[in-house]
Amino acid sequence: MTGNNQGLKLDIIDQVGRALIGKKDFTGARSRYEQVLTKGGDKHPGILEHYGDVLFGSGDAGKALDYWRKANAIRKSPELEQKIASGKR
Repeated sequence: MTGNNQGLKLDIIDQVGRALIGKKDFTGARSRYEQVLTKGGDKHPGILEHYGDVLFGSGDAGKALDYWRKANAIRKSPELEQKIASGKR
């Protein structure tokens, strides 16, 4: 379906991960995201942001903050700024 389009593959994986987050399946989402972090996901702002959400939902606010900051360095957004600000508490 995505052929050699790595960006599209990562977008689809990100959307699957977001659906799992919505279902509170943090284990499943974490597994999806971790599989692609070393395959270009570490440069995809959506993957980084939502992996941070998984970490936060799993109780690891410190690591979540790191991933949100990485995502924000690639693509700034008010939502990320808010997550980063609230993660510092």
